[in-house]
Amino acid sequence: MAAQYTEVTLEDMERFLKRGYRALRPKQGVQGSEYYYDLSLSSNVVIRVWTSVKRGSATGAGVGEDAIRVQFYGVHVKRSLVPGKVPIVKRTQNWRNSLQNKIEDVMELYEEKAAYWESRAGGSSDPETPAPVAQPAAQPVAPAPPPPQVAPTPAPVRPSGPPPSDKQVNFVKLLMSRAKVDDLEAEGLFVKYRELAWPFDPANIRSMSMRRVSQLIDDLMSAVGYQRRFAAGDPAEYDVATV
Repeated sequence: MAAQYTEVTLEDMERFLKRGYRALRPKQGVQGSEYYYDLSLSSNVVIRVWTSVKRGSATGAGVGEDAIRVQFYGVHVKRSLVPGKVPIVKRTQNWRNSLQNKIEDVMELYEEKAAYWESRAGGSSDPETPAPVAQPAAQPVAPAPPPPQVAPTPAPVRPSGPPPSDKQVNFVKLLMSRAKVDDLEAEGLFVKYRELAWPFDPANIRSMSMRRVSQLIDDLMSAVGYQRRFAAGDPAEYDVATV
């Protein structure tokens, strides 16, 4: 199918980044009247996603006016950490998949030589070790008050019914590895199954009941184009064949 222009709103962008990259703590900012989101790889290095949405507008620029850009950015040096043009993502119907690929390219680049990029960003050569901070002269400190009483943590909510089997959880993991976030969004699976996350988290699936995971498997197989066939005598087995 030919690429078609798709309007990408600020809400679309925020929902996609917070759902897919929650661990990187997406943070909105604005510069030169354009909104951006920073995905934190460390306190010194971020992936900056320029949205093409201008201040005071809820939607991106018009056709051919601007594109989404993904920048490998040093927070303290306030510049890109790699030379050349910033990679772009065209605002077409597949913008989510394209943006995901560009973000993961930067993540892999950082992880290959984290210490080097931290140094270029003006931070410690060891991304896990913060730069030393001068300490003020010691001052007399009043005795600390007794710790407040904390209510006991309630027991986690258990699924209604038997929990899923390991085979079910592993099969969901396989289907998620073959899925595209666009397909899952289109099928409404993130709304129907609140426990479903991108990237895949098996702990979320184990919090569901066996029956609900079975329903999820059916929906995932439909979304990614697989067929389900029960093995004789064992309905918990799945034999996967590409359509």
